[in-house]
Amino acid sequence: MAVRRSVRSVHAAQDASQRLRQQLGDLSTVSALVVGDGPYSAGEVAKALQLPLAGVLPDDRTAAAVLSDAGTASLKTMRRSALLRAATSLAVQLVASTEHVAAAEAVAG
Repeated sequence: MAVRRSVRSVHAAQDASQRLRQQLGDLSTVSALVVGDGPYSAGEVAKALQLPLAGVLPDDRTAAAVLSDAGTASLKTMRRSALLRAATSLAVQLVASTEHVAAAEAVAG
């Protein structure tokens, strides 16, 4: 669940996570993805949502606009963007974490 570090965003995400809990019953596969800077740490935001912290991404509105609205930017420019660099790093970490869990489950039986 993507959430910014503002009170308004955290409150909206709390409402959304409560609805998800009611519908799904189990949020074991849901994590918090904290975006940008703000008055609260990423850990505080995740704790308020009662979700594990998946990671943090920068508030890179230019790159986000290109990705969401088909804005104009060269591939070279996008590769250098803070958002894509952070997202790539986060993806590598999440894959490694998933592989570690899968290996541990295979050993456990």
